[in-house]
Amino acid sequence: MSDTPKEQKFHSLLYSALYRYVENNDTKFSDVTIEKDVEGRQADIHLESNLTGSLVIEVKRDNISPYDKEVMKQARDYTRDIGADFFATCNSNDFYLFNYNGEFELQNVPYNYANLRPINLSDPDLDGFVPQLLSGVDHLYQHGELPEQEKKEQVVGLLRTFHSTIWPAYKELAQQKYNSNEKFINLFDDWVRENDFTGLSTDEQIETAAKQYAYLLTNKILFYEVVREQTPEPIEPSDGNKLQSLVGVSKLDFLDEHIRRQFEEIIEKIDYEPIFRNSDLFEQFPHNKKTLQNIQSLAENIEQREISGIDEDLLGDVFEELYVFSPNEFRHCLVAGDQPGVYEPSARAN
Repeated sequence: MSDTPKEQKFHSLLYSALYRYVENNDTKFSDVTIEKDVEGRQADIHLESNLTGSLVIEVKRDNISPYDKEVMKQARDYTRDIGADFFATCNSNDFYLFNYNGEFELQNVPYNYANLRPINLSDPDLDGFVPQLLSGVDHLYQHGELPEQEKKEQVVGLLRTFHSTIWPAYKELAQQKYNSNEKFINLFDDWVRENDFTGLSTDEQIETAAKQYAYLLTNKILFYEVVREQTPEPIEPSDGNKLQSLVGVSKLDFLDEHIRRQFEEIIEKIDYEPIFRNSDLFEQFPHNKKTLQNIQSLAENIEQREISGIDEDLLGDVFEELYVFSPNEFRHCLVAGDQPGVYEPSARAN
């Protein structure tokens, strides 16, 4: 658990809301424990019950994805060692409730997702989230499966989580490069002037750039997987072969270069035309091991979701849900039709 004030506050508020609700309402849960000892380790929150399923909740910092495999593994192990039934992972933005049944690959574990961003943390039951969570755990215990949730919400959850956990890393890396690299400084200052961000402080400018870069990267990965899944049929590349996966074919250090090459293949083999390209600034945006691992994880997760099976209207909704900027910020991200786009097909691709 984080020792930063924001995450400490969220951890405490989540625990307090659960504790108060269980104490003051007729529920199937008997107790809520914070920092429960697990063989010398500490499980962040434990909901106990003799009538329904018990739950372990692992709480992380906002810059750590609750859908990260290591986070899920930690929560799973706590659950096993405590003797609880189910586990969930979260930070102050995103919450995942899992139905683990011994899956070898944790990314195959079914989950329900909740967006915590709109929740008023000062509300006693967190705007209804607490009873919804307890009901979900009971449903899982009684029926052996999670409550039904739209696939769109689950996909959007993964994308939201990726964006909100990676842009702070890009902001920090960009700040370091802005303080030390003359070429990056010049490109950044040009980008600020071209996009009319001169009224923002330097810190706000760098944060906006980091958010936009993370958004465009999310968009590209989602779009590529939608196209890749449909090759070689019904979308037929010029060489007749299925497009390569974004993962598993390149070492982590070369992942960003592999993604760039694969998008060049979309243009060459399928004749998709980019409606926008990365700005010169974004071509120079720095990566580190953490950002590359997050990109790899998102690509793996999206690949397992069979995104192309979602109908086009639903995909449009997914893109719409990903609008993460103010109207003034977002007007600088080009759009195709009603949704932000990366590529649009030429006549041959159609």
